[in-house]
Amino acid sequence: MPTLVKPSDPTLDTTRRRFLGLAARTLATGVLGSLGACSSSQPGPSTQGRKAALRLDWIVVGKHAPYFLGRERGYYESEDILLDIQGGKGSGNTAQLVAAGTHPFGYLDAGILIRSIQEGAPLKSIMVIKQKTPFCIVSLKKSGIRSPQDLEGKSLAATTGVNDPILSLLPALMQKNNADFSRVQVVQVAAQAKEGLVLTGRVDAMTGSITAQPPAFEAQGHDIDVLSYSDWGINPISNVMVTHNSILQDDPQLVRDFLRATSKSIEASLKSPEEAVAALKKAYPETDAQVALLQLQRFFTLIQPENTPAVFGYHDRRTWEDLQALQIQYLGLKERWDVARYFTNDFLP
Repeated sequence: MPTLVKPSDPTLDTTRRRFLGLAARTLATGVLGSLGACSSSQPGPSTQGRKAALRLDWIVVGKHAPYFLGRERGYYESEDILLDIQGGKGSGNTAQLVAAGTHPFGYLDAGILIRSIQEGAPLKSIMVIKQKTPFCIVSLKKSGIRSPQDLEGKSLAATTGVNDPILSLLPALMQKNNADFSRVQVVQVAAQAKEGLVLTGRVDAMTGSITAQPPAFEAQGHDIDVLSYSDWGINPISNVMVTHNSILQDDPQLVRDFLRATSKSIEASLKSPEEAVAALKKAYPETDAQVALLQLQRFFTLIQPENTPAVFGYHDRRTWEDLQALQIQYLGLKERWDVARYFTNDFLP
């Protein structure tokens, strides 16, 4: 098992909300049962209902399993929605497609949403999925990277060719923990090359997401440390569900129905994670079920709201203001807007 490195005396708020209780019980079981391969191709929808496409942020992985479970169990169909779940090519691309009106719903990074809206995209967040950031630094345990200070003098692989927000926020992480970012040797490479560089010892660490690379390393039997940004004071909200402003105005019932089914799907996945992964694997037979289950379990640790009303998906104004401030200071966002322009809580179930 990997070590999730935390400060020596962390203050970990334990919420009493229903999703937290479910997640804690689910994670405690550490389920890793074998999941057999299922039939190929996504199940065809019935001939009745409203067709709606959900565009994801990236290729389909374990964190996306709840939506497949919801479709498999008929939660969306019971809301008269025929859901088409599509893998993505990055949050920016997903924002563009939803803004263009080709996809009614999108799953993307909240920071990308803020930037897109400021650039004119007619979008709003309708549900927060990840209330905590998955950003992390991944290293083999032998590298000895257990705190931000340990990154000083070490080499770090980051993704080239994109504005890597994990790398862009690393100076904030280092500064908050009295560490010197200028002493980190950043090596920018293709995203798919980072893991190999770490495993071969050509770099000491890599930027990553706790719902992606750590589960893959763990499934391969590697002994790793995971330096989670959220545990060291940098914790912006992460993924959100978005839609076009015209849909909010012209078809608000579709939004309410979609969010009700989505909330049921996530809650069901907390109770039945293996079934959720099986539903994903039925649609994508090439899925490694063990890795996907680990990814889904990591996802569960990110969805708990802190200091917000007990409604899953709630947009807390303060957390959006914090995210916008980080975007301005470290990610080149030009203007500070009223954050109410980025989201709405009006359609949550």
